Amino acid sequence: MADAKSSMGALEGVRVLDLTGPIGVYCGKLLADLGADVIKVEPPEGDPMRSRGPFYKDDAHPEKSLYFFAFNTSKRSVTLGLETADGREVFQRLVQRADILLESFPPGYLEGLDLGYDQLSAVNPGLIMTSITPFGQTGPYKDFKGSDLVVDAMGGLTNLIGNPGERPAWTLAETGYHQVGIQASSATLIALYHKTLTGEGQYIDVSMQQAVAMLVPSAVQAWDMRKEVATRTGGASVRAGFGMFRCKDGYVNMVLRAGPPLNFLCQWLDEDGLEHDFRNPQWHDMTFRSQPENITHLNEVLAPWFLTYTQREIIEKAQSAHLSITPVYDTKQVREDPHLNARGFFIDIEHPELDGSVTYAGAPYGLSDTPWRIHRRPPLIGEHNHEIFVGEMGYTVEQLAVLRANGAI
Repeated sequence: MADAKSSMGALEGVRVLDLTGPIGVYCGKLLADLGADVIKVEPPEGDPMRSRGPFYKDDAHPEKSLYFFAFNTSKRSVTLGLETADGREVFQRLVQRADILLESFPPGYLEGLDLGYDQLSAVNPGLIMTSITPFGQTGPYKDFKGSDLVVDAMGGLTNLIGNPGERPAWTLAETGYHQVGIQASSATLIALYHKTLTGEGQYIDVSMQQAVAMLVPSAVQAWDMRKEVATRTGGASVRAGFGMFRCKDGYVNMVLRAGPPLNFLCQWLDEDGLEHDFRNPQWHDMTFRSQPENITHLNEVLAPWFLTYTQREIIEKAQSAHLSITPVYDTKQVREDPHLNARGFFIDIEHPELDGSVTYAGAPYGLSDTPWRIHRRPPLIGEHNHEIFVGEMGYTVEQLAVLRANGAI
């Protein structure tokens, strides 16, 4: 594998302007860690995400938000007051130099400032503009507000999480925000490839509701193919051998397939002297294993057996035989996982202003010639104003002072 410290990123030379809030900020991070020069454009007082906790050493300071840190690695920061005439003028000059613009304002907001796609593409015909909103730019819901919880519900995800007959549950991990960021980045990269072939820019409209719906393809297919509305099953297994089991020191999740995996499980049970009837050929039949009484029977046999093993003992033996059993981790266990640590997944990034370092999650994928990496720690508010406005755009220090005085930066 090429040396990450010396290799160029896959998006080296691509410039991105990032105006997104929580709904789209992950898209910008994905591009930045691939080597793009992503400029976080914040209001003069700083991005509102900087007020979200948790905070570094529990100090509620806008420069210490771990939430902001997580989604803004490898980016630079400038401040701009887009609602001022001077701020808009500076922004248009930034657009002239950009390949991609990411934004998550309500539909029509940028058009109202004369900064919509039609206006900006006149300034830069090759611009790719990606708008990320809860319900898209058109349609009956386009003006609805939508938090992660709201759109997870409207996209159908929460309807499938929780116990039957009770209120739906929520993932609590901003799944919708992350999913729309992934899909927005994929669409943006496709448009970028098109631009390299043709020189043409594009406008991309990304709906978080549609992105969330793509998380539940089986539910969509159930309606398309059988006109059935999928419902939540809670902790109930869909078939025997599917589900979560308690062990000595936590939980594991099993997906028991027919064929060799089931045969290995039987061998393991035999070695431990456990009586069972799972060698009967009918246990390889999906219809048989989907019957409630058979689900109950297998679970009654396996539940006390799993309790005789630690999580690590189960995982190591199961994986050696390609039996699909995975650990169910809490946050501490994720950080201590020997596999993730052996692969160097966690990365310590120095924060000189904090007199310490912060541990970040590492690469979500591996590229050999153009490795993923965090190029710099998240920026301070307007940290790169002078570097970009003066050093790259040609403003003088005096002009910068005037812009700052009138609230433009």
